[in-house]
Formats: sequence, C-alpha cells, structure tokens
Amino acid sequence: MTDSMALEKARASAIPNKLKDKLTAGELAHSFSIKFVNNIEIVHYAAVAGYDAILIDLEHGTLSLDGTSAMCISALQVG
Repeated sequence: MTDSMALEKARASAIPNKLKDKLTAGELAHSFSIKFVNNIEIVHYAAVAGYDAILIDLEHGTLSLDGTSAMCISALQVG
C-alpha cells in the first residue's frame, strides 16, 4: 500500500467535521456554548437542535475536567 492510498483510507475513516465542512463551503455555522451544565445530555440536546458545534467554556464557567472530557467523548459519538 502506498502512502497516498494509506492517507485516503485514513481520511475515509475519520470522523466528519460538520463545522469545518460548512465553513469551507462558505456556509453559516452555529455553535452552542456550554458554561454551567455539567451533563453529557446537553451535547445531545445541541445536536438535536441542529447546532454544528459546541463550545465548552472552561474559563468562564464551573465545569470540571471530568465532565468536560465526558462531553467531548459524547460530542464525538453524536457527530
């Protein structure tokens, strides 16, 4: 397998990035900011509501690193 074939295979198996795709296409993208809710369900609510990305604010909120980690994993699963 050549390097270019391996690269194409890796790109095909990567998790799609809706935010990057929309911005590359010149479209408007919506982001949901999370500051105080330390629960992974909020990520699912944002996805169902149609948001393209979430912003987890650790500077101005009260989120823990454990909760943030769980939200990030949940966001990868939701897409």
